Amino acid sequence: MNKTPTQNNQLQHGNNPMLANGKFDARFFKLDLTKTVKKSAEMVIVNQEIEGVNRGFTNEVVDQDEFLKALCTFENMSEQVDEDNETIPAGYTYFGQFIDHDISFISEPKEKQLTHTLNLDLDSIYGQVLSNKDATQLIDILTLQIGSTTPIDKLHLPTFRNDLPRDEHKQALIGDTRNDENLIIAQMHLAFLKFHNKLATEHHMTFAQARQQLTWHYQWLVWNDFAKRLLQDTVFEQLNENKFILLNYPTVSLEGLHMLYTLFAGAAFRFGHSIIRDTYHYNKHFPDASLQQLFDFTGHHHEEEKRLAGRFNQLPSNWIINWNNFFDFGNNDATAINHSKKINPFITRNLLELSSAPPFPSPDFDDAQRIANLPLRNLKRGELLGLPTGQLLAEAFQPYAPHVQVLHPDASALNLRLSPDFQQHLASNTPLWYYLLYEAHIESEGKKLGHLGSWLVGETLRVLLLLDPNSFVHQADWQPTLFGDTPMVGTQFTFADFLQFVDELNPLEDEAVS
Repeated sequence: MNKTPTQNNQLQHGNNPMLANGKFDARFFKLDLTKTVKKSAEMVIVNQEIEGVNRGFTNEVVDQDEFLKALCTFENMSEQVDEDNETIPAGYTYFGQFIDHDISFISEPKEKQLTHTLNLDLDSIYGQVLSNKDATQLIDILTLQIGSTTPIDKLHLPTFRNDLPRDEHKQALIGDTRNDENLIIAQMHLAFLKFHNKLATEHHMTFAQARQQLTWHYQWLVWNDFAKRLLQDTVFEQLNENKFILLNYPTVSLEGLHMLYTLFAGAAFRFGHSIIRDTYHYNKHFPDASLQQLFDFTGHHHEEEKRLAGRFNQLPSNWIINWNNFFDFGNNDATAINHSKKINPFITRNLLELSSAPPFPSPDFDDAQRIANLPLRNLKRGELLGLPTGQLLAEAFQPYAPHVQVLHPDASALNLRLSPDFQQHLASNTPLWYYLLYEAHIESEGKKLGHLGSWLVGETLRVLLLLDPNSFVHQADWQPTLFGDTPMVGTQFTFADFLQFVDELNPLEDEAVS
């Protein structure tokens, strides 16, 4: 019997297989993917039968761990050509990470427990820190707490109210500490706090009203700005009319939703790792900020001595972001805007050589590799979840989505250094995460997701909005207004408009507040 999540205000993670070491199981989908799952389980262990020994291939079993390690070497995964995606400003890379943190689960120690749902409901902003003796109250009647920066005397930079609130251990007092794991997403989280506070103070809303309006504006951006930019147009249009392929909407089982989320979180939404840059034009003080610096100047760093670059308890004032460099406001210098990298099977070198990473849940996997190499972690996670290969999933979609192609990555064309056996294995049994990156590379030159990736990402985001009775899609005629004298046309509302409402695009060029 199907359970209907619409009966609940919140879609709890519950027994999500991503959290309980479960395996992908497609019995709960509208499509009959049971054969796909069975074949995938077999093919993840054994290479397909290869005909003709004179072709130079052996017919031996392919060791999956060795195949994944070979695929994820620096030579095979590092960016071969430095290509920007000029259609997607780099700020959307981190908005995608913000979205992921809002709907994905985080395990915390018992003394700092968080409540997370699958809804796009900003529990990363409003989630309460419970039973934490070091935490101060996050809510002061109407507003959310804001932190102050550390002045830099030699640069004549005073204190600004432009950091997350922190405790004496430099940890951010926010609903999800992952939003302090790099500086761009930390400053983005701060913008959400300030948006709420402006609604409460300048527009005289109650706390609940401000939360509701912020959440609706955010949800609108998730679908009508972020998803619309990244999905194939045909997929976005069908989903916008609530036409689904995998799920039997409106009767959606929680099991089916969790399976879709497993595809989403285990592979499809990890496309964001491909579009991260090595360096960013961050502000006037740091025109070439490295990715490592963006990790060091936060409080979520795994190494105590590197948090906020070692000697600061709050963000130093010269590290406040200039949003003009991350979004297109129409009147800012287009040449200064950081763009995302193209979506393809290549990754910035910083993510191939992580300085630190949390433990990977696989006792038999090589420790040095699992810590240092993010692509390898992604592919190993997909294997542990039992995700189908890209070819098998594409074959299952084709009768219902004719634009979905079955692709066979050519190792030679990608300049990959793989043995003949591994080349054949990649072409026929491509791990889903790698396949979706390759699909975007082939179908849209890396500017958008491919059609299969668009369905997996788009269907997940759309159904989460539809299954939440409190989301903006269920509010008759609601559109973003930003509460000005002239109502905005909702379809033109972008993240740049969101930041303009906060009115702190480049605080270092504005008058400092001490």
